[in-house]
Amino acid sequence: MLTALASRTTAALGSGESAAAIRQRSRALVTAARRPFIYVPLRHHFEQNFHVRHRLERYGAGRCMTYEEVSDRDVLAEEIGREVSYRRVETDGASRAAALLAELL
Repeated sequence: MLTALASRTTAALGSGESAAAIRQRSRALVTAARRPFIYVPLRHHFEQNFHVRHRLERYGAGRCMTYEEVSDRDVLAEEIGREVSYRRVETDGASRAAALLAELL
């Protein structure tokens, strides 16, 4: 799963896809792979501090930290070895949407 993440991110960088879209997909893939991760939102960036944080909290995924907190090596080491219990990421969105559309047609 993480190999797929790396190759998709590399391909997206060459495609002109926005950095925000790449970050969003990366967080979703790491959450789906059930891997511990840290994210550091920009201090006064509304979307990162509200929408992104809310979405990740719904899944119980990741650990939000400030730049000051992330500089502590002990905190980083603790997070790397942490067991995760993220909520499963839905992977059937396209088939559910197709079923809803089929009912209308």
